[in-house]
Amino acid sequence: MTQPKVSQIKNYNLKNISLERLINALVALDQRVDIIITHSKNNDSACINVRY
Repeated sequence: MTQPKVSQIKNYNLKNISLERLINALVALDQRVDIIITHSKNNDSACINVRY
């Protein structure tokens, strides 16, 4: 990954960063990546949660 892309990620500018590239970078940094998909509850709107 190039330095400009690393800087983009570091600054949370993810517009031109693919999910695959981000996951591969995290794995290369010895991080565990879990993707969990569940149904929304009746009154909950769909969302994305990130925990670390």
